[in-house]
Amino acid sequence: MINKLSRILILLISLILVSPLSHSQTEIAARVIVTSGKVEVVRENGAREILQRRDSISAGDTVETPADGLVQLRFVDSAIVALGCASKLRVNSYSYEQANEDQVQLILLAGNLRTISGQIETENYRLKIADTVVQGGGDFEVAIAPDDTQYFAVYDGAMTIINSQDQTQMKLGAGANADFGKLEPGFQFEELIQLPPMLGLSILNSTDCTI
Repeated sequence: MINKLSRILILLISLILVSPLSHSQTEIAARVIVTSGKVEVVRENGAREILQRRDSISAGDTVETPADGLVQLRFVDSAIVALGCASKLRVNSYSYEQANEDQVQLILLAGNLRTISGQIETENYRLKIADTVVQGGGDFEVAIAPDDTQYFAVYDGAMTIINSQDQTQMKLGAGANADFGKLEPGFQFEELIQLPPMLGLSILNSTDCTI
């Protein structure tokens, strides 16, 4: 009986000691819903892998799509991100515990993405594009053109676009004057009345790269 209790006690202590480490090693920010083309992820340690449905994405990973490839991700907080062709997205940080400290920071390095926000939104949601930070909630899309012009669209909800250099703010969507806009290097933010040609990525049926 004593030996049996000792073995149980040792097992419980081992589980307590190992559990936090195992959780940190397997913490997941998102999973792949669907891919088209050779979509890859560069892990935080530099390892490169081809992504398939149900593969996991963690903070520190960078997802890359080829010129003929697309990917959709579902984050733990139920947000959906569709990454367009020839695009690159870094999940810089992600924390979701259903608390006020929840936060996500994505960095769009190239191409375009469309997202429907989940439980993390407004000031706790940050999408960085060069010197621009986007905060908001709802259904919106952003893109970087080859000349580094940034394009924005809000289909539902609202976004605040912040210039991190001078902290000027521009708003699109609900409560603003426009749903579309662009920020060209060296020029002021411009509101647009029509959807820019760089945008139009479908969140539900991303099947081609014709946009």
